[in-house]
Amino acid sequence: MLTGPCSPLGEVRLFFDKVQHRPLTYFSEGMTLTFVICAIERGGKFEPRNACDIGKARKAEIEADANRCRSSDIPLQ
Repeated sequence: MLTGPCSPLGEVRLFFDKVQHRPLTYFSEGMTLTFVICAIERGGKFEPRNACDIGKARKAEIEADANRCRSSDIPLQ
């Protein structure tokens, strides 16, 4: 879970080709993990720089209208 200006979002950290990809997420009702934006980390900051603001806006959109979000099962193998 993230703190400060990114709260109440969380992140998943993934490393590919020496780049830290950090999809921003939140847990919705029923503890469903919802991805709201994919960012990368460079120099200790997100790119895009406004990733937290975008993520929180998308979270609000989804909470206001559940049809704004689609479920997808991702097998973890």
